[in-house]
Amino acid sequence: MNLKMKQLLAGATITAALGVTAAGMAAGAASAAPAAPPAATSPAAPVAVIGAKCSPVGSTATTANGATAYCSTLQTTGASIWSLNPGDVPSPTVTTAPAEQPLPIAEESPVRVCMQQTGRTRIQCREEIRRSNLGLP
Repeated sequence: MNLKMKQLLAGATITAALGVTAAGMAAGAASAAPAAPPAATSPAAPVAVIGAKCSPVGSTATTANGATAYCSTLQTTGASIWSLNPGDVPSPTVTTAPAEQPLPIAEESPVRVCMQQTGRTRIQCREEIRRSNLGLP
């Protein structure tokens, strides 16, 4: 056996022992090319929380349950908040329990809008609005 045959035989033995075929090596070389970068994805749209701050007035978003929310002006404070109704938001008529300590009007009114429009409790609304306004998860 000449030297060239011995080298080929040795190479074939090594690749066979590793379970690699010539076709597999060729495919591996072709797949060794750098992968394309992942496609750019747009960030998820923020979820609107009824009663939370928003901007600009007139914009729309979607709530966690899929309802359309409108960035509207709260009449009692002039603040821009998310509402289930387009246009200016009138002073909420829902009341709290007498034992509950009211917040300053700038904080209390959005909470009551949330309660009135969503049926959630004062505590639920206050926490959801707080998390949204502070950018917390």
